[in-house]
Amino acid sequence: MRKSNSCGWPSQYEGVMLQGFYWNSWDETSWKKLAENADELAASFDLIWVPNSGTVTSCQAEELTTQSSGYDPLYWFKHNSIWGSEAELRNMIEVFKKKGTGIIEDVVINHKKGEYNWCDFATEHWNGHTIEWSEDDICCTDEAARAGFSVKGNADEGDDFDGFRDLNHVSANVQKNVKIYLDFLLNDLGYTGFRYDMVKGYAGYYIGMYNDSSKPQFSVGEYWAEKDAIVNWLRETGRFIAKNPNSPDNTQFTPQSAAFDFGLKTIINNAFKGAFNAQALKDKSIAGWAGMNRWAVTFVDNHDTYRESGTKMDNDHNVLAANALILSIPGTPCIFYPHWTAHKEALKAMIAARKLAGISNESNIVQQRVISKGKGYRVRVEGSRGTIVLDLGTPSDKLLEGYGSVWRGDDNNHNFAMYISLDCMLAVGQKEKSVFFEAPADWGDEVYAYAWRGKTEYTPAWPGAKMERVATAANGNTIFKWTLRGKEKTLPAKVIFNNGTNQTANLTFVKNGYYTVTGRKFDVLTK
Repeated sequence: MRKSNSCGWPSQYEGVMLQGFYWNSWDETSWKKLAENADELAASFDLIWVPNSGTVTSCQAEELTTQSSGYDPLYWFKHNSIWGSEAELRNMIEVFKKKGTGIIEDVVINHKKGEYNWCDFATEHWNGHTIEWSEDDICCTDEAARAGFSVKGNADEGDDFDGFRDLNHVSANVQKNVKIYLDFLLNDLGYTGFRYDMVKGYAGYYIGMYNDSSKPQFSVGEYWAEKDAIVNWLRETGRFIAKNPNSPDNTQFTPQSAAFDFGLKTIINNAFKGAFNAQALKDKSIAGWAGMNRWAVTFVDNHDTYRESGTKMDNDHNVLAANALILSIPGTPCIFYPHWTAHKEALKAMIAARKLAGISNESNIVQQRVISKGKGYRVRVEGSRGTIVLDLGTPSDKLLEGYGSVWRGDDNNHNFAMYISLDCMLAVGQKEKSVFFEAPADWGDEVYAYAWRGKTEYTPAWPGAKMERVATAANGNTIFKWTLRGKEKTLPAKVIFNNGTNQTANLTFVKNGYYTVTGRKFDVLTK
């Protein structure tokens, strides 16, 4: 059973999203190809946004060859396209659903395409419903009027889309048709939620109406503007269900949809354009706005920004650093497909760290400051299970005791470093009996644990049991682990860590303790 409406985006949501396409990527990201990569993608992503899957041509023979990214919608209930057949689409959605990953449909309801001329919208049938249209369903301000077509709808309430017919959302018939369409997407095709295209083209009020009818758990709008304008739109989406929808004050309305944080996109571009600009990151747009960050979907690039030289990430060397930022802070990160394929291993590690620490769309930013004499920037974010620290620009590697390294820029471009609290990073099973040792850098790669109680040895004779290398501390030291196997009811009393030459003092053995040469520092968490 589908979950009830959760104000357009869940609270305390820890998921990560993928934009699973880019312009003209149908060969690389067809429904079949995405399904083939489901094991790998579902391991990192909880949601995948795909293009509008509806058929865009009236010529049946060309349905699978017409090259369109789906923003020229013709049919709402036929779903054969260059991305694949409807059968392949349904299979892809089901494959991901079984792995716990939801597919988000790119919903294009700002405008529509005629079957054979500008304004002859297709009549369609689904589940006992008939979708029909009239000249009242097209805005009277649409360019069709200037071209001699008789369109009689209300004036457009938002930005005009010069290409296809702007739908008149004031029309009760348009509202009815959209509600049926969204019901079909969720309950027939099996989509998990919606990415609403070009929501600047109609009032946010209608998003609230449509989501109240269809009740998606996930809804995100493309409102391409800066922070304050996006927040105003978010609040407008709550006007429909408010007790006083005619109120001039929209600050009382609870958003009914998330929005892409284009304000943060601008900040990211400014921070990484040319020399690193730490000051630009003081404001994190909606993602840094406590109380509103629940509805921020953050991104570095998308299909539109990526193809424009003025909006694309300025320097490819900064792509990973920028993605590290959105994976460290509140909001729901949306990774762009070309970034994923170019930096897969790094992104896997950072996504895993975010989830391990329990960073959500509403997590607390507990520290942010300029570091490295103004050449760097540090942000510390507290999750439900651990803490993430991210250094950007010039990392300092200081004041990081108790943190492990997740990923850092390479030697040629050391422009970021992500760390995670070790108690979370090294978490063990409930019944596990382990100890961890952070070895000095000059101890080498072979480190041993020698554990005993009285005359009973719990390890082989000196130097003891060889420890497993499991992680790297923020300071570059190697972290080793030894686990006590067997069914012993008692634990060792003492433990010594050594490399055959150097050794610690006799230390008290504490189950799941984390030690350095000076003694026990903390205990790691249990899963």
